[in-house]
Amino acid sequence: MNTVRLLLKAFLIVVYLLGLWQLVEPNSFGIPFWTLWVAVALWIAHLGEYLFLRRRFAGLAGSALHHFCQTLLFGFLHWLPLLRRPNSN
Repeated sequence: MNTVRLLLKAFLIVVYLLGLWQLVEPNSFGIPFWTLWVAVALWIAHLGEYLFLRRRFAGLAGSALHHFCQTLLFGFLHWLPLLRRPNSN
């Protein structure tokens, strides 16, 4: 399961980088422009996830900034394993 989660995280990083690359060099390397909008939509969804779960993060180890950055990048791939742990409440 950790391998799958790691591969999904790597995929998200690639999507974000492709979206950012569209801002720097539009239409280079045949990368479709919609990748930028996919990256923006993912960031907005992950921001919503953080806002929804920020009170739960307060009871977990780690700083609020750490949980914010990890959730903004990876969404449920970050917070779901944390909330499934015993003694996380």
